[in-house]
Amino acid sequence: MNENKIELVAQRKKQWVNVLHDFRKKMYNDRDRANFENILKYIFGESDELPQITRSKISIFDRLPILFNPIQEWSFIDQRLLAFICNSTFFYIKDTYAEGYYKVFFEEWFLPQLKTEKKEEDLFGLTLKVLDLFNIDTWTSLSAYLNATEQASFLREDKTVNSVGKVILELIKEDETRTIRLLENQNYIEPLLSLLGTAEQNLLDALLEKLPLYYTGKEAQKQIRFSWLEELYKINLKKFESFVVEKMEGSDCICSVMQCYRILFTNARKKYRKPTVAHIKKVLPYISEHNNSSQNSCTSNWPSTTGLFRDDIPKFIGWVCKHFRKETKTELFSFVKDTKQLNLEVVQHIVDCYKQDAIEIAVEALKMNIKDNTTIANYRQSFALLEGLDFSAYYDLVWEVACSTYQDLADIATSLLSRYPTNDIFYKAKELTLSEKKEERKAGVFVLSKIRCEEAIASLQPIIEKEILEDVRNIAVCSFYNHKNQSKISIEDIKKRIHLALQRGKLDNPIPKWAGTLPELQWQDGTILSKTEIYYLFYRQISSKKIDVDIEAEPMYALLDKKKGADFAYTLFQNMVENTSMKVAAKPGFAILGKLGDHRLVVPLQNIAIHDKNVNACIILGVIGTRRAALALDQIIQHFYVKHSNVRCAAEEAFESIAEQLGLTYFELKDSMIPDFNFINQKKVLSNGYVICIGPQLKFSFKNQQGKQVKSITKTSEDIKTTLKNLNAIRKHTIHHFKHSLENYLVIQKFWKTKDWKKLFLNHPIAFACGQTLIWQQNDEDTFIITASGKLKNYKQESVDINHDDQIRLAHPLFLNSKIKMKWKKYLENQQIIPVIQQLDRNIIQLPRKLYRVTLSTNFKGRTLTAGKFKTRAQKRGWRRGSIGDGGSILSYKKAFKEGRIEVFVETDNLQIQGMFDKEVVLGKCFFTPLGFVQTDCLWFSEPRNEADHRLIALQDVPKIIYSEAMNDLEKIMNDDS
Repeated sequence: MNENKIELVAQRKKQWVNVLHDFRKKMYNDRDRANFENILKYIFGESDELPQITRSKISIFDRLPILFNPIQEWSFIDQRLLAFICNSTFFYIKDTYAEGYYKVFFEEWFLPQLKTEKKEEDLFGLTLKVLDLFNIDTWTSLSAYLNATEQASFLREDKTVNSVGKVILELIKEDETRTIRLLENQNYIEPLLSLLGTAEQNLLDALLEKLPLYYTGKEAQKQIRFSWLEELYKINLKKFESFVVEKMEGSDCICSVMQCYRILFTNARKKYRKPTVAHIKKVLPYISEHNNSSQNSCTSNWPSTTGLFRDDIPKFIGWVCKHFRKETKTELFSFVKDTKQLNLEVVQHIVDCYKQDAIEIAVEALKMNIKDNTTIANYRQSFALLEGLDFSAYYDLVWEVACSTYQDLADIATSLLSRYPTNDIFYKAKELTLSEKKEERKAGVFVLSKIRCEEAIASLQPIIEKEILEDVRNIAVCSFYNHKNQSKISIEDIKKRIHLALQRGKLDNPIPKWAGTLPELQWQDGTILSKTEIYYLFYRQISSKKIDVDIEAEPMYALLDKKKGADFAYTLFQNMVENTSMKVAAKPGFAILGKLGDHRLVVPLQNIAIHDKNVNACIILGVIGTRRAALALDQIIQHFYVKHSNVRCAAEEAFESIAEQLGLTYFELKDSMIPDFNFINQKKVLSNGYVICIGPQLKFSFKNQQGKQVKSITKTSEDIKTTLKNLNAIRKHTIHHFKHSLENYLVIQKFWKTKDWKKLFLNHPIAFACGQTLIWQQNDEDTFIITASGKLKNYKQESVDINHDDQIRLAHPLFLNSKIKMKWKKYLENQQIIPVIQQLDRNIIQLPRKLYRVTLSTNFKGRTLTAGKFKTRAQKRGWRRGSIGDGGSILSYKKAFKEGRIEVFVETDNLQIQGMFDKEVVLGKCFFTPLGFVQTDCLWFSEPRNEADHRLIALQDVPKIIYSEAMNDLEKIMNDDS
């Protein structure tokens, strides 16, 4: 091998190092690895023996074509790689399916180049030449290309013919019949029509009658390929109108004719409105008759904005409702009445269109036989149809479902009734609480607990005192005590609750065995609790079936002696560890530990959470609620930063719970714990006399004993090296967190009083370093920056004074004029300062005036992205799953702006909780609601369905920053060019 080739091989190996590493990782046996190394030896010219890899092994090496250079830059390496993949394995038919290396070759290597091909280039021609060297002729190469790609255009963006289009034109002139057949088989007629309409109008006219526009289907002999007609209309509306009419009149398929009328109406509405309506009135009974006789639907492939496979009848009905609401009302209502098997999407379109006039159709969807919980999906959709309608005449029908023995169905119905607190519903619910049937009592209690007026809450008291069944009583407990001021509860009041529980026969059991032998508990007045009184705490936690502190027992903890309570909790903890290892069996004791435990539990719980990956330990720390517990949770979060996200998430939720208990936000509590490295005046003196500090580049900088700036510390002890290594790890983690805090503070426009701001940003080393890279604003007026010396200066480098009562916040570019922004950008550029977060260059999205009163935004409706990319990008930007539908489908994603008390939602379609990463997720409407007003964890579909929903916030009332940030998030998530 000569020197040029040796150098070329070295360059290519370096270029491929990461890709080859990924290839090797996916090979699971020694034989495949050995074969792969032999392939590489051949490609790099280290061996002249062409590896003979059987067709059965193609799936292991099918990614090899991505290694090719652009064809104009090919060397002997690319030629050898091509020789390998063309060794009878490039493109062949197996069991009627095409297989081989061709798919990755054309789809992932060739097509991206074709999309950027210049006018003077002939990429496909060059590709055909190199393939021809291996006896792969033009027809085979074209077949492989068409099979590997999906209706890729034969035109460039500027409408000139690309190199594939040129070959197509040549082949049509050479063998018209064969070319048309090939393109038809590969579903490429529409790109062909576009090509001919742009470049060869005369050829198109000549070919038009030869195209097989009719085909024989299940419904008729002459069904029409209507998508081809649509392509003709794009080329020249007037020229091909008569041709479409002619083909429509020649078809014996009523649904194909309907498609033609859709095309004609879309392009000439006034002219074709009446004949389109007339044909709709023929098609609707035809569809109904076909459905009733279990024959196939006739509206196959009705165009969809999503491009997803669906039953097409709902799309057709939606189109009719949208364009012919008045003319087809009678026929649509008859269609629903006459169709035996009701499609809820069809009903949804009709109800959305005709509102209250369609109430009987909406109610009809409720009249299904309840066989088991599997009907929950249909009921959820059916009840959602009633949103915003007056269905008072049908309350009895809904109550019937609410009293069902199938709990999930009952919950949906009672949730709906509770949203309409009329007198009829109130008195019916109150009446049902006296029923002897468990299901009826439960339905009544549920509705009363959700109505939440004083009379409804008062009517729950008899349930609290006498109801034996815990799952009925606990519904009332939660609502009843939420409306009571429990801070003034006395020992006597608690003893009354205990006495009522005793009367109901709930305190006859012994304390659980796993609790072991326990010390005494005392009330604050010094009296000792009886075993019955102690058991009451366990009973309430067992009854609630939750780890959270039971609301009825909660006031009791504050009335117990603190020291005795802590000793009791410590002994209980030791017994629980010994007897249950803190597993779920001991769940009723978790809240008791949290409410009574002190600092002695914190470190042991932290260790259990980390060593045993125990989620319960995190939850208990959250209930303890002290800063020590928060510090322990922070350590757990850091430990599980990469792996075991379930433990990390539990720790984060518990941490946030402590923040709320302390009257802080998550970020404020987190910031109060960031380490200061024992810096004094922004620096630390090491034992060898060197000084370290953190500069605006967010890295450690060093000065030697003489005060001279140096790049690093040389010739130092192992102790100092270890110290620096540990400090560096803490620095990286702390800055990573603090970036999120600053991002949050910018978005919510948090302000600090001067004293608090100086304490954090002028004294803390991390905050000081980050603060130097950002622009600050004083009282919504003057802007300034922190200099390395700690001085505050404006963009003119004049000193800025801030008074003790000033408010300081991060300057948001939305509220800065362009002149000020440019001045600061120039300053940062001159000082070579890179902002720690995106601030001045932040993308700003303003709300257009025409959307001021809109509540359901359609800005992103119909936008698509692969599910894997969507999930990853959304999570990184703080979006989380919303409601979950049937079969694990995700119906929405949401993001909470907690400090603004606002939540934003975007509807999602074709998105699953697990798997299907390469499927296209489709976005729907986007909307804003007050924080917490939409419950996404309940069985009832809670998201607003129409603009009349009272929970929706008009876009003009959404704070400008929150609107801009939310829209910017979605744009960044969905933009595949970023």
